[in-house]
Amino acid sequence: MQDGLHQRGRIWHFYWKDPQGHRREISTRTRDFQQARGIRARRLMEFQQADFPLQDARLLFSEAAHQWLKHANPAKRENTRRSQAARVTTLIEFFGGMRLREITPARILYFQTQRARAVANSTCNGEFWGLHAILKRFGAWTQAHAQTCRPLPVEQGSKGRALSGEERENLLGCAQKNSRWRGELLHVITLALHTGLRSAEIKGLRLRDIALDAQPRPRLIVERASTKSNAGARPVILDETAVRTLQPLLTIAHGRGARRPEHFLFPRRIGSGGKWDPGRSRGSWTSAWRSLRHAAGLPGLRFHDLRHTYITMGAEAGVPLDVMMRQVGHMTPEQTRYYVHISDTSVIEAIEAIEKRLHQTSVAQEAATSSIA
Repeated sequence: MQDGLHQRGRIWHFYWKDPQGHRREISTRTRDFQQARGIRARRLMEFQQADFPLQDARLLFSEAAHQWLKHANPAKRENTRRSQAARVTTLIEFFGGMRLREITPARILYFQTQRARAVANSTCNGEFWGLHAILKRFGAWTQAHAQTCRPLPVEQGSKGRALSGEERENLLGCAQKNSRWRGELLHVITLALHTGLRSAEIKGLRLRDIALDAQPRPRLIVERASTKSNAGARPVILDETAVRTLQPLLTIAHGRGARRPEHFLFPRRIGSGGKWDPGRSRGSWTSAWRSLRHAAGLPGLRFHDLRHTYITMGAEAGVPLDVMMRQVGHMTPEQTRYYVHISDTSVIEAIEAIEKRLHQTSVAQEAATSSIA
């Protein structure tokens, strides 16, 4: 053992004794000895400074989940912590009244079956890994769990989808017909289709981010806290439809008490009494969105596919790649190309244009040949 490190395979590990006296082997996940020494020193300092909750499989899941969330890495980005909190909320709804030791592999499999009917497998897998982390942290993840419980299969290489014109009209038409969807959700969908904003970016909008009087064009400012990358913090230029969509949303926000620049455009509802907290952003539109997409005959549609649609429409309209990258907050051309799903109609139009151009060139060449002869 060198400086408290030892190798398992070719990876350096070290031992640490937790507050309960359990000796744990920690992997540095590196083969480089010098890097491993630095990682070990940082981890030991973190362990000493952290107030770790007790391991106890008799805890109620709700209590364990809140403790796990409380001690999650504070260095993680706000979006990551927000996602973790949302997953914990879902897990508590299902397992909250159970003790950790009562969460058997069979109960986890049942949970996955039920959730897969309502959300995408990738979403369900995020919740699964959250559950795995909580059970493992409190010593309730057993060998039986490890042998039985697995994340759900997710199609590899899936690039989402872009809505066709008919599908867009159908989605918006269904939202227009129902009073439950005709208000906020319809405006949110329209805003996403006309800006390419992510769901988190829309929910993270504050009144100070909306500049409808800006010159030369109205714009939004997407703040770093709601983005996925450094390039995500950006101005988003608005078209006329997006401006018309934001105006009623601002009216709705004002009615919910959002009046200061730092208030959110979409405040969080407090309880069921019609009260709102404008200093906190809302959770999601999951329930209403799920109902709407089923009514529109698009059960597998993700909200993020509206972003795919926006970027694809830009590509089909001939928007330069670097311009689209700036608008949607991508750092590389490859990211933007990932979202492009050119329709058959656009390809057919392109082929016909090429054929027409070739025909004109052939006629000109024949005319030139004849004049020489």
